[in-house]
Amino acid sequence: MNEGRPAGRSHGVPRVDDRRDISGIVFVIRNGLRWRDVAPSYGPHKTIYNRFIRWSEMGVFGRIFIELAKGGERPVLRRCA
Repeated sequence: MNEGRPAGRSHGVPRVDDRRDISGIVFVIRNGLRWRDVAPSYGPHKTIYNRFIRWSEMGVFGRIFIELAKGGERPVLRRCA
C-alpha cells in the first residue's frame, strides 16, 4: 500500500521553501529577537525554530560558513565615470 510513496516524515503538509526559513533564521539572529517575534512573512515561528535546531544538530550552518569562508576570486569592481 505504501509503494510509490516517498520516504520521509511527511504529514500531508507541503514542505516550504528552505530559503524562506534561512531568511527567517537570519532575521531572528541578526535582530536579536525571540523566535515567536519573527515577521509573519517568514512563516510560522515554530517551523523556523525547529529547522534551526535540526540544521544546527546536522552541522548545516557549519558547512555553510566553511564554504563562505573559502571565498574565491574577488569580483572586480568597476568605477562609473
